[in-house]
Amino acid sequence: MGADVLERYHHIVRYLEALVSLGQPRRQPKAEDERESIGLVRMRRLLAALDHPQRDQPVIHVGGTSGKGSVVTHLTRVLHGAGLRVSALLSPHVTTALERFLYNDRLMDVGAFIAAFDAVRPHIEREYLEGPGGAPSYQESLFAMLLVASRALRVDLCVAEVGLGGRFDSTNVLEKALVTIITDVGLDHVEILGRERVAIAKDKAGILKPNVLAMTAARFRDALDVITREAEAVGAPLWRLGREIRVIPEKKGFVVSCPAGEISGVELPDAASFRQRNAALIAATCLYLRSQGYSGLNDRLIRATLKGTFIPGRFESIDLPGGCRLVLDSAHNPDKIDAFCESWRARYGNERSAVVVAIPLSKDAHGMLQRLEEAFDLLYLTRPLRMAHKMRPPHQLREMLRTRKPVAIHLDPWDGVCEALERGVRRIAVTGSTYLVGDIRQRFEAERDIILRGRPSRLDGGRCPSV
Repeated sequence: MGADVLERYHHIVRYLEALVSLGQPRRQPKAEDERESIGLVRMRRLLAALDHPQRDQPVIHVGGTSGKGSVVTHLTRVLHGAGLRVSALLSPHVTTALERFLYNDRLMDVGAFIAAFDAVRPHIEREYLEGPGGAPSYQESLFAMLLVASRALRVDLCVAEVGLGGRFDSTNVLEKALVTIITDVGLDHVEILGRERVAIAKDKAGILKPNVLAMTAARFRDALDVITREAEAVGAPLWRLGREIRVIPEKKGFVVSCPAGEISGVELPDAASFRQRNAALIAATCLYLRSQGYSGLNDRLIRATLKGTFIPGRFESIDLPGGCRLVLDSAHNPDKIDAFCESWRARYGNERSAVVVAIPLSKDAHGMLQRLEEAFDLLYLTRPLRMAHKMRPPHQLREMLRTRKPVAIHLDPWDGVCEALERGVRRIAVTGSTYLVGDIRQRFEAERDIILRGRPSRLDGGRCPSV
């Protein structure tokens, strides 16, 4: 790939990110429900101008608060392993925007990304000038590009992650869903979705479709009741973890059982409960698709994918000098931090540890900090150097803390890692923000290398920069 192609890619990324600055549409709809769905109005107009690519793609639609990215990545990998051409939409990304677009077992080729943008761009600009809702958003534009690229690549199946909520998300225009999945439901994006789990669950259940099988791993009774009622209302058969989908412990690993069959001998990287919930949804989806004729989804492939799929920035461990270990995890709400701390305790127990943390303005900083205070011995408060304006200032984070444990502020997050190493800490975590994880990760693997290789590398044993 030449320098001119890489520069073109970076120009496109800057263009798409700049859509955020265009603000609200000039002509605001009057009715409250219309205002809430203006994004879907824009999305349908954009896709109509592109000759309705959403009508071509059989899709697995994945929503929920936590676990969406893991479910999408694993399903994409296992479906490709079964001999299918598969595309996927993910969010957010850690290092490069291309991580949002998967094709089979790697990132989508940068050439396909550029071609999709070239097809979509004229319609973005026409909607900005003439459309009732103004320019499509960053996420809407990426989703349109994914559908255009999928059509050009003639994919057999698309796996789409909901960007925000569900009912009014840009992805909720898909017309050929095979399965809809709602992972666990917690409190996130409360300013938009509401501050009650019931309201959030109702919004997420908006992706359920008539006569399309739905699955959920919702743990909380109030959220599960909402999803059950919504499924009944739209006529969607529903499989619930703990009822129709069951996890049965074995001497080694566990069995996933559902109405479409069962798979035994499932093993995961660790025993964290959230991994098991996600794995159960993935396995049940594969078993259902196999019952519908996707015969390549054999037990051996499903087990291997669940045990070995790598996702950058998801409890990603890096060996540092002197036997130290750095763990990157993009957990960015209280539920995700709970899951991260569960994995941390399972892996490292009570070893002396430090956490370098940054928290976006839009997140529940109190809830996240409370969990991190309990789990770590030293806390380093920071902000990523990229997108720092979207982060809560570190001094505000310090004011929220109640701990008597050592706390320090570093405006450069790498300085926090260095101080922990200087103090002899052998287990260091970086969490709270995808941007923060991306800042640190780029010290070990450059964006250009990821794009050229077509996938992020596993960083276990990676070379440590000078400290």
